Amino acid sequence: MGLATTEPALRGVASSEGADRILAVYREDGGVVIKNFFSRQQVVQINEELDDTIAGISTGAVHQDKVRREFHGTNTKRLVGLVNHSPTYAAALDADIIHRISDIVFKEESGDWWMNTSMCQAKPLQVFQTLLTLTPMDISIEIGPGNKAQALHRDQYQYPIFTHVGSDAPEAHINFFIAMTDFTDENGATRVIPGSHLWPDFSNNGVPGDTIPAEMQAGDCFLFSGKVVHGGGANRTTDFYRRAISLSIQASYLVPEEASVFMVPMDRVKKLPARVQKMLGFGGNRDGDETSLWKVNFESAGKALGLL
Repeated sequence: MGLATTEPALRGVASSEGADRILAVYREDGGVVIKNFFSRQQVVQINEELDDTIAGISTGAVHQDKVRREFHGTNTKRLVGLVNHSPTYAAALDADIIHRISDIVFKEESGDWWMNTSMCQAKPLQVFQTLLTLTPMDISIEIGPGNKAQALHRDQYQYPIFTHVGSDAPEAHINFFIAMTDFTDENGATRVIPGSHLWPDFSNNGVPGDTIPAEMQAGDCFLFSGKVVHGGGANRTTDFYRRAISLSIQASYLVPEEASVFMVPMDRVKKLPARVQKMLGFGGNRDGDETSLWKVNFESAGKALGLL
């Protein structure tokens, strides 16, 4: 499927250009397409490792609430806990570009960071006050043919104080949204409003006409702020499933939505790189600092578990 579009395009930066260049665009627009974030080989291997599991997942959401069901998509598949399903993905979490970007975004302002959740998307349009949470983090998402466009939202609505403060608030979390198939406007590419992270009123989510599609080739990544307005696009194809991995990172003084420490078996954790162990919550927050969090008897969680 081609990537041609008549709409304005999001700006893209090659992964090889480094974190500083990527974040320069990110800060101006609220999001940036990182080209070649995953290699072609990584895309093929991760997809192969996930295929059988995803094939066994039913489409649609199981929530009783109609708004949540529609928000999560009637023909969308979601697989959580990817570290347990794809060794290639688990290894890819140790990539320098992920850790460098996350360090720059969070360490000076928030002290440290870790993964947020393996669950799905955030809150419906104009009802963030009801705290209908469910934000993306470490999840494989397939949007199938005929799936309607998702309500526009900001992922940080999970933490209402950041919305009340507005654009001047610290970054609550960011999302590395990785294309595992080509993303086109036709097959449901994420719709984005560049610059919406700077709006004075975060209760305003704009309208679909304000959005542009985050079109990407498989292996590219749309890095975007939790402050930016976006939503999954409508899949207008008859037979194409658009697949993505949503890897969300948050300030580590916030409670993650997903309790990864209870989801990943310890024998698997011990085989992961130290940086990945820490981002999953098996390490401490600001290790070595007197103000560090997530301790066991005044010792970092990672050391107490015999890891870091």
